[in-house]
Amino acid sequence: MKSVSVCIPCFNQTEYLKRTLASVIEQDYPEMEIIVSDDSTNDEVKKLVSSLDSQIKIKYFRNFPSLGPAKNWNHCIKIASSDWIKILHHDDWLNGKDALYKFMQAGSKFNSFLFSSAVSFNVKDDIKFNHIPPVDFLEDLKTNPAVLFKHNLLGPPSSTLFNRNAAVLFDERMKWLVDVDFYIHMLKYSSGKFTFIDETLITSVNHANHNVTKDSNNPETELYEYFLLYNKLKELDLVDQSVLDRLIHLLSKYQIKSIFDLQPFLKDVFISETEFKKIIKSRSVLNFIKSIQSKLSK
Repeated sequence: MKSVSVCIPCFNQTEYLKRTLASVIEQDYPEMEIIVSDDSTNDEVKKLVSSLDSQIKIKYFRNFPSLGPAKNWNHCIKIASSDWIKILHHDDWLNGKDALYKFMQAGSKFNSFLFSSAVSFNVKDDIKFNHIPPVDFLEDLKTNPAVLFKHNLLGPPSSTLFNRNAAVLFDERMKWLVDVDFYIHMLKYSSGKFTFIDETLITSVNHANHNVTKDSNNPETELYEYFLLYNKLKELDLVDQSVLDRLIHLLSKYQIKSIFDLQPFLKDVFISETEFKKIIKSRSVLNFIKSIQSKLSK
């Protein structure tokens, strides 16, 4: 039987973590280890884990100083002892005691990256809905993982399972696109091979006060991370018009009209003035071609 490390990165939150841990403890898959990597600035997570010692062994690690979200996720992967890694965020949980078994049953040496449908729980409005990736999106994903650049329809990291031998690490410079970047590189590494499990095996919490992404809709985060990922897509030869359109949308959203407007947000990312102009012009050129094609077809 294959072993799996359930990796739970934590930070200053136990309200949902109690359910997260309970959902793992009840799993009927025997070959698993539970790892809690704690970035907290208080002892609440440590106290909670200690109170569960009588039920199951949990490998607990406290980080001094705090590592930050992506670095903490990577820390979990590095200290895991199993070949298979199941990231489970501290506010998400497994649905049913056989959820981990179903994940592991679907994993094999031929496909190192798996993901399931998920229940998305908007705690702000107390609304739950099933997040199920569309069929056409899944088809596109096989040949062009860059479709994730426009919309992350794959789901949250908690809905994934991957083999550590194939895993790339999360980019520690990111917080908004860190999962998208990871998925794209995993899919590129595996030549577009993945397994989709059409069952809602996890519940993912969003719009909670502690969610990292709630503070990420700003030019400092979005412009930097999208252009950082754009440069990576160039290296992977995955840039197409949909990628350029997403950049143009962001430039319009934040009223960026020149490379000089953009540069303050780029940090360590380099985009030349010539390339910036090509990105801007790509949409007008495409529209021109479409108009010509439309006239010729009449």
